[in-house]
Amino acid sequence: MNIVELEQLEAKIDTLIQRCHQLHQQNQQLKQKNLDLEKKTQAAKERIEAMIVRIKRMEAHL
Repeated sequence: MNIVELEQLEAKIDTLIQRCHQLHQQNQQLKQKNLDLEKKTQAAKERIEAMIVRIKRMEAHL
């Protein structure tokens, strides 16, 4: 391998390392968004369950 080929290989490796860092950062962001969505989903589920309980109580009083 000559100098030019080594420099090209080094440039490709640097590009791969940068891409790996970008993907890692994107993965972390997606994991956080997923956690946020799970929390919102759980909160919505709890509100719906509370509404169902209230509706059943109202029906029982009719």
